[in-house]
Amino acid sequence: MTIDKINIKSQLDSMKDLWAFKNIGKVNNHSVRLIKMKGEYEMHKHDNGDKMFFVVEGTLFLEFNNHKTLEINEGEFIKVPKGFEHKPYSQDEVSLMVFEPES
Repeated sequence: MTIDKINIKSQLDSMKDLWAFKNIGKVNNHSVRLIKMKGEYEMHKHDNGDKMFFVVEGTLFLEFNNHKTLEINEGEFIKVPKGFEHKPYSQDEVSLMVFEPES
């Protein structure tokens, strides 16, 4: 087994496409992935477990099915519980690190 460090900024700089996940590691039974996004995604839920969004750069908005919207800023994270409907969106490009159960 080797132990390596990963530079998040370098990984993000190598990503050119929006909405394309990049797998950067695993922790127990969870995937650690990066994504750059801009605009909005549809209202949806995850049935296989909780999902954590860590905002590396920019601002993420999460709208929930109760019409509440939360603003998650650079350096902040939010955990969306399993089965909880949400719609992520951003006004400008945002870079996220996502932790979720492997599917």
